[in-house]
Amino acid sequence: MTRLVMAGLGVVILLLLLGASAPRASLGADAGDVPASGESVPVLRPIDASAGSADAVPDPSMRTTSSTSPSEGPKIVHVGFYVNDILDIDLERHRYWIDFFVWFRWNDPTIDPSKTFEFMNGAEQWATVRTPATEGPVRLADGSYYMREHVQSMFKRNMPLEDYPFDTLDLGIVMEDVDASVDELVFVPDDPAAVNAPDLTVPGYLVGQPKVTVTDWYYSDLGETGRGTATSSRIELSIALTRPWLPYALKIFVPLLLVVLCAALVFLIGPEHVDARFGLGISSLLTLIALKWTTDGEIPLLDYLGLIDSFYLMAFLFVAIGLADTTYTTWKRSTGTDVATLRRIDRRNFVIAGSIVLAGCALVIVTHFVR
Repeated sequence: MTRLVMAGLGVVILLLLLGASAPRASLGADAGDVPASGESVPVLRPIDASAGSADAVPDPSMRTTSSTSPSEGPKIVHVGFYVNDILDIDLERHRYWIDFFVWFRWNDPTIDPSKTFEFMNGAEQWATVRTPATEGPVRLADGSYYMREHVQSMFKRNMPLEDYPFDTLDLGIVMEDVDASVDELVFVPDDPAAVNAPDLTVPGYLVGQPKVTVTDWYYSDLGETGRGTATSSRIELSIALTRPWLPYALKIFVPLLLVVLCAALVFLIGPEHVDARFGLGISSLLTLIALKWTTDGEIPLLDYLGLIDSFYLMAFLFVAIGLADTTYTTWKRSTGTDVATLRRIDRRNFVIAGSIVLAGCALVIVTHFVR
């Protein structure tokens, strides 16, 4: 009897062992099954038939009811630029017109940065033309979303003109997302981030390669108490324009040099020719004023002395010394001073005036170019 009981228990144990070692079904599970500790259960979700299409955009209603949780950290948006043309550079108003393409590429279907970005340095918004390439974002083969716009707009930026006409103009386009802070959305330069059109030229300037930078822009509460501060992701396209130095040097400084040389003749004409000396000095002065007026018409009124202003001041000083020398020698001649003494005074004043102007020009060059 005992042997029969032991044999029965052995059969039961054997059956239990066989049942425990049998493979489990890999396709699905009953509703009442409870996973063991540490075991993951796959969640089956409906597949959108249009997800593989290149121009399909997920239904916004499906986005809000999706069972997937949002990813940690800010959403990444890649931004790129293609510059078609630059025209109407207005130095007096610090404005310029740019024709360009801007594109966005992102992965999160819940956002559309092409609808929420804003130009932070835009001017004359009423004249801005924005033409979307498509009616909405398109789905790329890698699953990301893409949107491109053709923009024609005027922008503004205060341009430093201390080194005019050898300055560099830094034209910029500044963009931000008006709805999201840096904790929610971050701009990242695409690869390539910016490209100039092959035929892009700007008359009177040499166009440099565009650069794209991203910074975190801090805002205060803007008077809204309790709101706290915020920081936005700001992306900026910069295009450097430089002037070719040789044409500008010939057109601006050669006439200026000729006027100074003509004014130098005042010291070489005999002191007895008073009318000729005064006439030459006054003519040089009026010519300088006309040249300065023409140059000032190309740039705005500045609250500082630029490079070209310093050279004009040296020229005015030289002409003024020449007129002062003529006045002094005329007075000395009326007192009976001989012509030889007056000529020595002219040569001495000529050396003094030339030394002052040369030293001043050297100082201007060192101050502006050796920094």
